[in-house]
Amino acid sequence: MVLLIFGLMWHHLKVGEVWRKLARWLSIFSMYAIWFGLLLAAVWGTSKSTPIAGAGYEGSETQELVVSALIQVGSVAIIVAAVIILLGLVTRRMPGRV
Repeated sequence: MVLLIFGLMWHHLKVGEVWRKLARWLSIFSMYAIWFGLLLAAVWGTSKSTPIAGAGYEGSETQELVVSALIQVGSVAIIVAAVIILLGLVTRRMPGRV
């Protein structure tokens, strides 16, 4: 859903090509990192990062660390991409800018 919404806003951005590429790759990376983290959480039965879904299960310390790292890195990546996109939208609407 996030990638769909970002795609709808994409043509309205006023950012440089480097920022556009960074936002695109961070968005794609974040979705795969979070998806893979949740997949591993389900396979390994970890519960620290997903306490409601993993209630009653517990993975090893390494498994919990891997799942937590994937979800957190993916979350940070999507936040950075969202900030770039929002700044690109705000910059477009600022008066006095060409």
